[in-house]
Order: sequence, then structure tokens, then C-alpha cells
Amino acid sequence: MTNGPRKEEGLASAGSDEKKYDWQEAENSYKKALASDMTDTRESCITSENRGYALFKLAMQSKKSTEFLQRIREARTAYREAGLLFKKERLKAESFRCDAKVAYLEFWETSNAPRKKRALQEAWQLAKASLKCFEESGDATGFGETYTELAVSCYLSYFFEPEHKVREQLYRAGLELGERCISLVGDLANPTLLARSYIVTAAFLMVLALDFAETMEPGIKASVDRAKRYWTEARRLDKGATLMDLVGVLGAIDFGEDTGIEGAIKQSEEILHRALLTGDRFMIGLAHDWLAHNIGHKAHISETLQESIDLINDAYQHAIMAEACYRPLNFASTRHGLIWVRSPEAEYYQILSLYQTDPEIRRDLLRKSTDATTAHLRLAKLSGQLDSEKDARHVASKAFFFRSRTETSWDIKVTLLGAALKHRLESIRLTKHLETLHYTMFLDASYLADIKSELAETIQDHDKKNMALEAAVHDKEEAIALLLDDQPFRRMIEEKMEYYWTKDGHMKSELATILTRLYRYNGSKNTLEKAAAAFSNAAQSFRELGQPSRVGDCYWGSAPLWDELENYEKAAEDYREAESNYRKAAEILIPLKGFYQDKASIAETKSRIEEARKQHRIGEYGSAAEYYRKVAELHNLNDKRRYLAASFLALAQLETALDRSRKELSQEALDAFKEASRLFQWSRISVESYTSGFQDSEEAKEAQALIQTSRLREAYCIARTELEEAKMLNMKGDHKTSSERYGWAIHALQKLQIDFESEIDKTETNRIIALARAFQMMARAEAEVSPRLYRTASELFEEAKETLPSETEKRLVLGHSRYCRALETSAKFLDTTRDADYRAAIQRLSIASNYYTTAGFHNASEYTKATRRLLEAHMYIVRANREQDQGKRARIQNTVETLLKTSAELFGEAGYIGKKDQTLKLLESVREEREFTISLDDTLTPRSLASEPNLTHSLLAREDPIGSERFLGPHIVANLFSSSTNLKLGESLGLKMEISNAGMRPARLVRVEKIIPEGFDLVNKPEEVLIDQKHVILKGRRLDPLRTEELNLTLKANVRGLCALKPRILYADEDGKNMLHEPEPLEIVVQDPASAAQPSSSAEASLKSPLMIYLVNSFVEDYMRKRLSLEHAGWRGLPDIVKSLRIPKSQVYGDARYRHTFGKPLERLVKAGIAEFRIFPGSRGRGGNIVKVRLSYEKEPVRRFVDATAMTLPA
Repeated sequence: MTNGPRKEEGLASAGSDEKKYDWQEAENSYKKALASDMTDTRESCITSENRGYALFKLAMQSKKSTEFLQRIREARTAYREAGLLFKKERLKAESFRCDAKVAYLEFWETSNAPRKKRALQEAWQLAKASLKCFEESGDATGFGETYTELAVSCYLSYFFEPEHKVREQLYRAGLELGERCISLVGDLANPTLLARSYIVTAAFLMVLALDFAETMEPGIKASVDRAKRYWTEARRLDKGATLMDLVGVLGAIDFGEDTGIEGAIKQSEEILHRALLTGDRFMIGLAHDWLAHNIGHKAHISETLQESIDLINDAYQHAIMAEACYRPLNFASTRHGLIWVRSPEAEYYQILSLYQTDPEIRRDLLRKSTDATTAHLRLAKLSGQLDSEKDARHVASKAFFFRSRTETSWDIKVTLLGAALKHRLESIRLTKHLETLHYTMFLDASYLADIKSELAETIQDHDKKNMALEAAVHDKEEAIALLLDDQPFRRMIEEKMEYYWTKDGHMKSELATILTRLYRYNGSKNTLEKAAAAFSNAAQSFRELGQPSRVGDCYWGSAPLWDELENYEKAAEDYREAESNYRKAAEILIPLKGFYQDKASIAETKSRIEEARKQHRIGEYGSAAEYYRKVAELHNLNDKRRYLAASFLALAQLETALDRSRKELSQEALDAFKEASRLFQWSRISVESYTSGFQDSEEAKEAQALIQTSRLREAYCIARTELEEAKMLNMKGDHKTSSERYGWAIHALQKLQIDFESEIDKTETNRIIALARAFQMMARAEAEVSPRLYRTASELFEEAKETLPSETEKRLVLGHSRYCRALETSAKFLDTTRDADYRAAIQRLSIASNYYTTAGFHNASEYTKATRRLLEAHMYIVRANREQDQGKRARIQNTVETLLKTSAELFGEAGYIGKKDQTLKLLESVREEREFTISLDDTLTPRSLASEPNLTHSLLAREDPIGSERFLGPHIVANLFSSSTNLKLGESLGLKMEISNAGMRPARLVRVEKIIPEGFDLVNKPEEVLIDQKHVILKGRRLDPLRTEELNLTLKANVRGLCALKPRILYADEDGKNMLHEPEPLEIVVQDPASAAQPSSSAEASLKSPLMIYLVNSFVEDYMRKRLSLEHAGWRGLPDIVKSLRIPKSQVYGDARYRHTFGKPLERLVKAGIAEFRIFPGSRGRGGNIVKVRLSYEKEPVRRFVDATAMTLPA
């Protein structure tokens, strides 16, 4: 209620006193005026009404209850007298208004809630009767003054009315009369009264929009926008004190420019400042009341604990001061929501506990909170306000719930949760009865979910626990849906209501927590994905608030879930988001800068770990090793976490070992696994030393877990060395021992699989065991040459494939499976010599090779090719054995020799020395058989010169006379001619090849291989000629008998030294049978231009140098005397060369400053291709690498020089 009507003339003193809020003097002035002889009856009526108003305002300044009640009663008497006077004057509108004020003051006089409710109802009915009379009489001013004074009775009635529909009817009536008031007063020249009309109407409009959104027409947005327009217009019309008075009385919210929590606090402080000037304890109480509410909300959205504690303490003080103002006035706060000022202790202690880090302090505060709930509930019921009772139940449920979380005794915990559930269900019942806002419904659903989640932990039965958690998830999801479905809430979001964004974010993160808990019981990956997504959604809500610390916390929560889902890319991304937001928080929250910088550093480290795991998962072990090394570097930069660096260096070494193993560098892999085992041992010692003083802390538990993990990984590395040993033995041909070593490794890994706690470690170990079993079976099959075991090995590889995460690894293992099937059919072919088995084996070898190639495993592909050549050789051996014609048999055996030679070379390149040696032994046997066949052919076949074909001069110059049977089919011979055999470096060479068919049948020319030697570039060629990887593709060009084709090329020399041009011509007969011809090699010397005048001197000098003679002697000693394999013969270390020749180191070792690997004499041999070098790992005592050199025996000129030199050496 605000200023009443004024007598236009006189009583100036009372008016002056009112402006100074001196209501006592104002009342005295009115009393004296009434005591004087007032001839004007109307003036007497108005003065009596004004005296009643002064007494009411004086009552509001009372500090004692007795004083307040006395003044209220006097005010009621004054209004009653004024009503009688107006009635005598037949002024019905004014009479009804005074009667309404008498009823309204009864609300303040009584402390009984039902009587308060009846008083407000009666006041509002009489006020409506008065407004009707004013409108009928056309008194717009009287209508406006009565509405703005007595609308408060309608406003307060709402809180004492328990029925939703009745509430809506009340406020709709208030709104309709308000809109009518604006219409009527708008025609008057009274801006203050119009402004007040806008304010009251806007208050009704906003409550209807928020509490009755579903029935608002034309919709909530239009209603809120209309309320905002009313506020804006009111401020424009009147910026004075009266407007602020009305805002305070209605407890309304200003929807001007200052929106959100900060705007609400600013407005409440403005009201408090104004209220303190008036001395009106009701207005002062309202201002403190709203400050308690708004500051309490701000505490929830603060990013720092200390600020939150300071804010909630400040809110509590405002609540205490509000109640101190209300108590003498017989008023219980009608503002429901956070911190009810009539009994603030329960919620204050509960909120304060949230910001305590000491468990004992938190437990003590929550004990005080639960103790205070009894008084809170009692006072709420006495208030007669169902909203307050509902809030009391809400606060009590929260208090018991949060206290239950601090209890370690299961019995006490269950009791507290039972109390929390009881109060929550009653809160839900009252909410449904009130049909209140969605935001209170979502709170009930959200906290009910939390209670159910905690109760689930007390259930022993697995299925029941799972069902309870599912129910909790359902309730939390329903709470979020209610919040998002709430139109008023969406409007609040538009107005940047930070508290509701915070609630939204917290509920989504709580949902994530419950889902994570549910996952621990149901094991559903879908549940875990939903949990991670809920954390991400929560982060978006906090991002809207501009709270980087909470955004970081959400991503910190989601990242490990993505890790558990093995989505390492998403985990790394979320850790990077956490790092970025923590760094922002460090810049904003200066007191916590160090804390958030440290969290950002940990998040950065974890993101690198996830990147490493991602690379590991896709088989990029080298990249994973680099990431782990970076993680170790980051740990070394932090004093607190430096002790962890060794663990990640060990992981980096393990990844390096896996990389070497994947590339089939078994010796290097074995050494790397040994080093990784040593590093894990060291990391365990490092952690044990650093954490030895930790006592019963989380850090101590983490340290123990890390020590155990290091111990297990150390054992894992040892088991992997066994696997590499087994692999190397298999490659050397010792299949039986290899199979045994695989068995030992499998046994060790099976024990580890039991000990590993991490599902990821268990899964990965299971993959290795599955693969090891397959390789073990394959080794057994090779030892026994058993088709059945080969098939079993193939099936085991198929099973192992299903455990692999990477498509590349799956293709590799499919290659192994098909290779085993090929060996199965190969073994059958060797037993049966059936063509069907041969064709099946060849087909499967081709499939295996394709898998290896697409997987990027060149070595395995080459090994498969070697096996195919070996199988083809066996097939030709079978044909040769069946062939009765000795000439044809010899040609077939020649083909077998070529295939076996190629197979041996491929086995050697792939590192399978055992297979290579076996193939070379077979080659030697076939060579002896071919020589015997040729001797038989020469003995049994008569020679006839007359039968020899008439060959061209070029052919006769190349071939010895032979028998006619050699030429029954196509027979290709070729000669090489060059424009020069001594070239300058960079000079061009003209090369001509004459290809002739000396046979009696046409030939199909397929290709000429190796026509362009290493160190030469093609400069010019015929247009019709195709070149593919230094081979000439002839596409089956027909060459008839006794015809000659020429091939002319121009080459350019780019490398110094001796070079042998040794091409091969592949051709086929009319039946598609493939044949091969190798013409005599052509030797070319390439020199620097400076030495061109003496082209052969440099090469001769190199060949006769002491260094070259030493390398030749070394090779002859190893290869021809000690019978070492070609792969291992002739290698000498640089220190051996220096020591043996007694020469300066500078002739052998290069100058590192100029990036020279070798000294000039040795460098000339290497660059000329006469010598070659290789790095041998782990040859030194300390495990380092060593460089060794030998001559390039595989090059034809060098081979002839060595063979010639060997003839002159003593036996």
C-alpha cells in the first residue's frame, strides 16, 4: 500500500512530514485537523482516510511487536471511521476502499495463517467492488489509486491459496484490472499514477508467464516481452522514489537492462538503500530477503570455494536481518526458493558444507543442517504457505541426503537416505498438488535420482542394484527433460539467468556420474558413451556461463570414459579441451592460478598419453613411442611428478620394441624388449623410492597401483623376448625349438593375463596369446611338414584376427592364415604331385601376398614370393623327373635353377636364413642333376653341322655350335653393344640390344629386366617402348624364327665406379610357357671428369689398394674356406681394418664435421659400388651399434676379380 488521496488544499504540514517519512508527525497533523471544526464533510472523510494511511506507515516503522499491533489497530479504526463517513456521503467507491483497507490491515494484525488468508480474500473482494464503482462513475483517478494501493492484497493471497486453478484466477483478475487501469489512467495527465499502474500489471503478468505458461495467450515470449515493455515505460514516466517503493512491496523483478544475478542483486541493493531512508521495516526486510536469495544463487555459480563461502555467509546475514525486520510485523516471508528467511539455518549449513574440503567440518555442518530441519518444517506449516512447506521438505531431503554421503556406517547411511527419500516424496506430492513451475519439478526429479543412486550402493543383489541405478538414470534424464521443456526456463536462459545454466550443467554432470556407476554393473559400452556425452553436454552449459574451470572439470570427467571406450582420439581431444579451459581459469581466478596451471599441465600430459594409445591402437608404435617420450619430458619439468618420468620412458621403449617386432626386425626387437624390461624395473624402483613416505592416501594407492603395473609390464617384456627368440629360431629353420619357446612365452603371458587388472591390458595380452598360439602351431607344422597342423595354424590365425583392433593388423593376420593354407596344400602337392594341389597352393600364396602388400608388410610379401618360387621350382622338378628327353629335361632344370636362385635371394632378403640355406642346398642338388642331364644329352644326341640353322653374324659371334634339338621351340639370344665402356660422370651412353630368335618356333617377348642399371637415368627411348621400374615392357611382341629386333636406349651416368649391365629377357612360347635368357654382361667404368684422361687407372688403383686386397682376402677366408653363407661372409668392423692394416684411422673413419661416414680410401670403394656397409645392432659390449664393411661380391666385375684373386691364393 502506498500514498493515499490528498486534500488539494490545506494540511501542508502533514504532506511535508510524509515526504520526510515522519509518519508520527503526519498522523498528529491529521489528528489535529480532525479535532478542529471541519465544515467540509468530504474533506473530513479524506483526512480520516489519510490518518489511517499514516498510522499504517508508522506501524511499518515499529521495532517492537506490541508497538506494531497498537498502531495497526489504530489504523484500522481510522479507516473504519473514514468508511462510515464516506458511506454517509453515499460515496460507495471510497467506502468500499476503506472497508478493503480495514480487512487488509487485519492480515497484519493477526498471526493466525487461516485468518490472514480470509483477511486478504475479503480485502480483494472489497477492492474489486470499489474499482467497479469507480469505473461506473468514470473516476479514472480513483480507479488508478485504488488499484495500485490494494492490488497487494491479491498479490499476497496467491501464497496462501493451495489450489492451482484458484491461484490462476486470482492473478488473471489482477492482470485484467491492471490492463483496464492502464487504459483508464493513460488518458490522465498523471505520469506517476500511470507508471505505478504499469509496475503492478507487469508483476502479475510475469508471475502468470512463469507459473501458468501452458495457458498463457499469446504465449510466454509475448507475455514476457509485454512485461518488459511495461517496465521500460514505467521507468520512463517516473524515476522517483514511489516507483521503488512499489517494487519493494511487490518483491518484483526488474526486467530492465540489468538482468541476471548481478542485475537482481543491484536492484535489491537499490531497494535496500531506498528502504533504509524510509525506515519502513517491511521494505527493509523485503530488500534483505531478496538479497539473501540472489546472493545465495551467486554462491552456486562462483568458480572459487572461498568466494562461494563468502557469498553464502553474506546471504545468511541478509536472511537474519530480513527476519529481524519481519518478526515484529507478524509477517512470514512469502518468497519461496533459496534460503527461506523465517528459518534459514537448515539450508545455510547444507550449502556451506558443499564448499568445505575438510570431511569433519562438512560432517558437522550437515549434522547442524539436519537438526535445523525440524524447526524449518514446523514454521513452514504454521505460515499457511504450501510453497514454503514444499521448500522445507526439499531442504530437509537435501540435508539428509548430503549427510548420508559423509557417513561410513552402512546402517546410519541407510537411515539417512530413508529420511531423505521420505521428504523428497512428500516434496514431489506437494509439487504435483501445486502444479508449480517445471524448475521445481526438475529439482525433485534430479534429487530423487541422486537418492536412488546412493541407495543402489547399499543393495547387495547385483540385479536389484542394476535396476535401482537404471531408475536413477531415468529420473535424472526426466529432470533434464523437464528443465529443457520448461518455457519459463528457456526464457530465463535468454535472459542469461546464470543460476539455471549452472543447474543444467550440474544435472548433466550428475547424470554422467550415475551412468558411469551403472556401467560398472551392466558393462554396457552404450551406457559409458552416454555418460561421456552427458559430461560434454554439461561442459556446453558451463561454457554459456563463461566458467572455464567447470568446463575443464567436465572434459576432465569425460576424457577417461572415452579412454575406457578405447576412443583415444576423443579422449585426447577432451583432455586438450580441459587443458585449454584450465589455462583460461588460471588467468581469471588469480588466487587459484597455480592450482589450475597444474591441472592444465596434467591435462596436457594425459592428452599426449591418449595420443600415444591411439597410435598404439592403429599399430603406429613408433609414433606412440615419440608421444610417450614427450610425456616423460613433461613429467621431468614438474618436481612433483618427476618420479613418473621413468615409467613413460619405459613405455616409450616398449612401443619401440613393438615397432621393431612389427617390422620383423627380431634381433632389434629382442634387444628393445630387454631394455624396456630394465626400464620398467627402474621405474618401479623410482616410484617406490619417491612414495615410500606416503600413508593411507589416494596418492599412496595410485603409487602402489603403478608399482604393480610396472612389475607386470616388466614381466610382459620378458615374455615378449621369448616370443622374439622363438621367431628368430623359426627364421633360422629350428622349428622344433621355436615351437617350444612359443609355448614358454604363452605360459608366461597367460599368468600375466590373470594378474592384469586393466581390461585393456587383459585384452591386449589375449591378442598376443592368440597370435603366439597360431605361430607356435605354424612352427610345429613346419617342423613336421604336416598339412593338418598347417590347417590348424590357419584356423588359429583366423581366430586371432577377431581380437585385433587395427584393419592393418587384421589384413596381416589374414595373410598369415592364407599362407598357412597355402603351405597345407603345398605339403599335399609334395606328397601327391597333383596339379590341383599345386594350383590351389599358388592361388593361396597369391592371396596371402596381396594381404601382406595391402597391409604394408613388404618383408612378408617377399617371403611369400620366395615360397612361391620354391613351390614353382618343385613343380618343375616334378616335370623334369617325368621328362624322358634329356635336352628338354636340362632346360626344365635350368628353369628350376633360376627359380631356386630367386627363391634363395628372396628368403635371404626377408631374413629367413634357414629357408635360404635349405633352398641353396636344393639348388646345388638341382645344378648337379642338370650337369648330369647335359652330359647324358651330349652322349646320347648325335651332332650334325648340316642340321644347324644359318644364324646371323651377331648370333654366331655369341654362341657355340649346338645340336638341332635345342632349337625345336623358340630360343632367344641377345647381344649388348654400347657407344663406350669408359664414361665421364654425367655423360650419356648409347646402348643397343640385338634380340634374335634362334629357335624354330615364334617367341612372345614379355619384357627386358634390369636394362637400366642402378646409377643410370634414362634419357631417350623409342616412342613405342614402355618403361616400368627400369624394365622394358614388350607386351608379348612376336619374334619369328631367325628374326632379330633392336632396342636402342640412351642412358646417363650419375654414379662413379664399375658397373655391370646384366639384363634378362623374359619370353614365352606359343603355349604360354615362360622362358628366360641372360646375355653376356657389359662392363662400364664411370669416372669423375677430372680423371677422364686416364679412365681405368682409378678403378685399377682401387682394386689393387691394400684396403681392397684386405676385403678380398677377408671374403675368400669366410666364404670359400670357412664356408660361411654369402649373407654373413666378409664383414669386418672399422677397428679391425685399422688394426689389421696398421693404417691411420683417418683412412677408414670419416670426419663427422663434414658429414663423412668413411675416410677417403674407403669412401671411394663404397661410392664406386665395390664395397658395401651395414649397421649391426647390439654388437658392442654396452649394447651399441657398429658399422661393418665388405666387398660387393654380388656385382659381376667384383665377383670376377675375387674369383681370379682366389685362384692365386694358397690353398
